[in-house]
Amino acid sequence: MKITLFVLSLCLTTFLSGCSPVVSVYPLYTQAEMEKPFLDPHLEGEWIMADMDNADENTDVPRPTCRVSILKSTAGDSPYTVEFRCPSSDGDSGEESSKYDLHLVSVNAATFFDAQFIEFKEKEKHISLDDIAEKGIAPAHLLGQVWVQQDFVRFASVQSDWVEKNWPTAFRVTSKVEEYDTMYILTNPTLDLRDLLYRNAGSEAAFGFPEYLCRAGTDCDARAVEDQLTRTPDNQEVLAGSAKFYSRRGNLPRAIGLQRHKIELNSGAAADQFELGRLLVLARDFDGARRALAIAQEPPRNPSIKELVVRSHFLQGDYAGTVQAAKSLQAPANLISADPIILSYFALYRLGRAKEAESYLQEQAATFVGPAQEHLFLLEVLGRVTDSWPSKDWDRSTYYYALNDLKNGKLESGRSHLQDLVGKRTKGNLVSLAAQMEVERLGPAAPK
Repeated sequence: MKITLFVLSLCLTTFLSGCSPVVSVYPLYTQAEMEKPFLDPHLEGEWIMADMDNADENTDVPRPTCRVSILKSTAGDSPYTVEFRCPSSDGDSGEESSKYDLHLVSVNAATFFDAQFIEFKEKEKHISLDDIAEKGIAPAHLLGQVWVQQDFVRFASVQSDWVEKNWPTAFRVTSKVEEYDTMYILTNPTLDLRDLLYRNAGSEAAFGFPEYLCRAGTDCDARAVEDQLTRTPDNQEVLAGSAKFYSRRGNLPRAIGLQRHKIELNSGAAADQFELGRLLVLARDFDGARRALAIAQEPPRNPSIKELVVRSHFLQGDYAGTVQAAKSLQAPANLISADPIILSYFALYRLGRAKEAESYLQEQAATFVGPAQEHLFLLEVLGRVTDSWPSKDWDRSTYYYALNDLKNGKLESGRSHLQDLVGKRTKGNLVSLAAQMEVERLGPAAPK
């Protein structure tokens, strides 16, 4: 039996996360429930969807989010129609929308949902249930549990990992849909299907990775994060995501507390120590950061442990420590970041060792082998490049321009570059912190 193309559409519109899809051939609701469906007025109306995974979030700048309408259906056999209106996946100003039939099934204190695709629209693209039916593709049911409050809703679909380990193999078919390696198709009759789901109501393993809806005007992302922490306070993935979330929000005490808890539960995992060190640098606890970094595991991406140690000394104003830490780095032929070299160069200048600084930077630039952008940074600081192409790393480029201006006595120009960084960059950013600390060192601008 073929199962629908709409499952792909459903996942792409972020109705529910965790899509290696699990779908059912049979509905969760009975014929009697079709004739007299369960309705929940608290679910009805307009919602916004939480988006906790936006790694570039700047909470000072409004960003588009998905809007969701859940309304009583005016046609067909379904009690509700759900419409998602989300920013276009192409990143332009357009919008994509998708509609689904939604049934609710309530047993005791648990409420489950059964969703079926109606249509998907984006620019010139339009897929409907009729299009799918014409191709002989059978409609399927996406199932999960829903928790409804007056101004807050949590949806969680049946999880593929749990199905793989726990679902009776006689009623489980494995298939493949486009880029998904595995899709599980459940073939249980309705009553058997209901029984299995009811017996696992509330299970984090069976119904994990929820999506959240809130009423407009609510800080939905923060509400969702706190809900996850309340329900699963010791979950490693939840703790990691929550620490990252609060770091981006600039709430470093909360982020550090969550990261420390994650380490306690994971026997002081070395990989987690690095993230703790990074957070402590952001919180200006430089000694604490270096203690964490001393027992940390090297991360898979920049900055490296030693690079972050160099940066911590420079931020602290410990310029002798900056130079000493930079000496422990690999030869310049093996570095993938120019930061330690450049920061050591400016540290030497601030120690009054200008001639040594120039000699050091020229020697390092001459032997550096690495990414073109990093080499360009070195040459720009040396003053050997003019009219270069725009940097892909605006933060660092602007920061280096500012440090060069300060070194050359152009205090107001340097201040202007630094204030650009402070005003335009996201929270939880090491370069933004560095810019803020340089502005503080400069003190108030001279009156005009």
